[in-house]
Amino acid sequence: MVDIGATARAWSYEMRDLSTTDLDWNDQSASSFDTASLVDRHSAFDGNFRSQRDLRVEGELKGNVTCEGTLFVSEGATLAATVEAEHITVAGELTGEIRCRGRLQILPSGRVRANVSTGSLVIQEGAIYEGQLEMAGIDRSTLRPIRARSSIAP
Repeated sequence: MVDIGATARAWSYEMRDLSTTDLDWNDQSASSFDTASLVDRHSAFDGNFRSQRDLRVEGELKGNVTCEGTLFVSEGATLAATVEAEHITVAGELTGEIRCRGRLQILPSGRVRANVSTGSLVIQEGAIYEGQLEMAGIDRSTLRPIRARSSIAP
């Protein structure tokens, strides 16, 4: 007999190191970065992808992406989609339409070619952004608070 709970725990993905920046997003729950959805570097997905938690893309994803947490596009990853997420950090390549309710951050290795609607935009030196930008006001009452990375246990 297979213990499904043990199997699920074995496949959970540690998400404590979402980016190379000194800030992470946190929903103040005990399991805020304990698990996240993952499209690994050996995987490709084409269609509608919905995650009620954080999502880390290391492979290829095409279609529509809805993420109720933080979307992290890893270096080497390719995402060609209509994206809606709370916060987005891009170290890989993202093309399409982006609706980010909080902060869109493009890291030095990141490439974004999209029409973007976001409340906050951070483009680090070396990053590439091409497209139209609409800065929407942030409703801070609905966003997860930010805290310093040093306060997150390794």
